[in-house]
Amino acid sequence: MRTLCAALLLLLALACPARADWGQFKADAGRSGFVADELKPPLAQAWSYKSAKGLYSSPAIAGGLVVFGGEDRRVTALSLESGKLAWQTEVGERIYGSGPLVRDGKAFVCSVDGCLNALALADGSKLWACCPSSEPAFSSPLYGEGALYFGDDAKAVTAVKAADGSQLWRSPVGGKVHDNAGAFGGGLAFFGCQDGRLYAFRPKDGSLAWSFKAGDLVNTTPCAAGGKVWFGSKDGILYCLEQASGRELWRFATGKGIASSPALDPQGRLVFGSGDRDVYCLQAQSGKELWRFKTGDYVLSSPAIAGSTAYVASFDGVLHALDMASGRELWHFEMPGGVYAAPAISQGRLVLCDRKGSLICFKAP
Repeated sequence: MRTLCAALLLLLALACPARADWGQFKADAGRSGFVADELKPPLAQAWSYKSAKGLYSSPAIAGGLVVFGGEDRRVTALSLESGKLAWQTEVGERIYGSGPLVRDGKAFVCSVDGCLNALALADGSKLWACCPSSEPAFSSPLYGEGALYFGDDAKAVTAVKAADGSQLWRSPVGGKVHDNAGAFGGGLAFFGCQDGRLYAFRPKDGSLAWSFKAGDLVNTTPCAAGGKVWFGSKDGILYCLEQASGRELWRFATGKGIASSPALDPQGRLVFGSGDRDVYCLQAQSGKELWRFKTGDYVLSSPAIAGSTAYVASFDGVLHALDMASGRELWHFEMPGGVYAAPAISQGRLVLCDRKGSLICFKAP
């Protein structure tokens, strides 16, 4: 356990320096969902924004902006400090599930017309779009070594050059890569699939290293760190695999299907939600349950951890702040609508959006 925790501390320290941007879904390429800075509840509302249509896209925070997509086909950037509109750009179709990735002065996001769109962070101007299929793309982009990786409903994972969107490779899988994102770990890119498998690809050429069969479809984003990869399935089980081989190390059964992706802190604690309405905290090394918390509805949203506090929303629209050590609820807030997207945390702010089109920015009082 000490070896794993030491490895996690190093990996998360490199991925999540203090005061870091939250530039992609679940903060980093390993999808830890963790930032070192404390954000102690109770939180106060700093500002809010209302979209004409629902918001299912988890926001990114980078360069002093909150960037997100909506069902109105628009990518929107707001000032993190004030909520003032910086720019808004319409893409070819609505954005559902795909959380933007922001880096190197660009914002990347997938849309339901099957395209990965690249916009200039400064003004939202369109740079390029890569559309390998007309089938929907709900995947949040993954970045590594100058390339972007995303899945789509045409049953494939695609890699493109971040500079110009030119395709590097496209690898078929056995089902839709729907509503989830990839994760990097141990030199591999991991993607869940609706055929019930987790696939491990070699990023250089898209060749398959291994795949693992779960008991039902996989609509969650994996979390990868310390030589392990964790993911949930509709069969209600959270799996832990060895990154290099795909060998199963342990499994933990919940009472219903899992759509929430696990978050991981440097102490080796995994937090995730389930359709049984519980939020679980497990030892990442062994799968031992540390605590659970009962919410008022099923949990689709993925948790975000700020220091010693986990923030997770249930589908009834309640944002819960939970103590990582005990699972005790420290604070909660009722959003106007049900929550599908995950929170983003950066620079002492937490941003969350809901199905009714509300986006609220919170801060410590």
